[in-house]
Amino acid sequence: MDTLVRVSPPGCSGARGWDHLGVSRSDRAVFRLPAVSLVIPFLLFICVTPLATAGARFWLALYVLPLLGLIYILCARTVADASLIRTTGLTGGHRILWADLDRFEFQGARWAVAVTTEERRIRLPMVRPRDLPQLAAVSGGRLFLRAKASASTQPTGEQPVGVPVPDSREPADGGAGDHLNPESPTKT
Repeated sequence: MDTLVRVSPPGCSGARGWDHLGVSRSDRAVFRLPAVSLVIPFLLFICVTPLATAGARFWLALYVLPLLGLIYILCARTVADASLIRTTGLTGGHRILWADLDRFEFQGARWAVAVTTEERRIRLPMVRPRDLPQLAAVSGGRLFLRAKASASTQPTGEQPVGVPVPDSREPADGGAGDHLNPESPTKT
């Protein structure tokens, strides 16, 4: 009598035959709008329908607005891995090698702007200041976060990569960002 032996592919285990080890990727970070954002084009479609159906045919062009919103939500993203940062949007995509990256700039809580060594500025969709530790983790050691920077090195209104974003919840002694700097002493 023959015996059946079940062989699982690599990364598969558990009672149902697989786990998240085979599908999760810790070597890259993907920043995009959440899936719940798809409600916005749907609601815009509902709001535009009375205008688009009330008269002349040229009002039907209003249906382009929800379509553009849907395409933007599905396409706009930033993907970072150990070799490069890739952005995608309505106007196309950009690739930035980590070696070509000079700095990130932030204006408040807005999306990051990557500045290359040739001073080319590229907006990184969905990347906010709170995402810097995740970018540093996937950069392969090419992005260093520092806790503090001198006031003379930062342009007015912009914050370079290592400067923590002011937050009213952080303590006034500046200790909130020290965990980002590997050279800072541990507090006891």
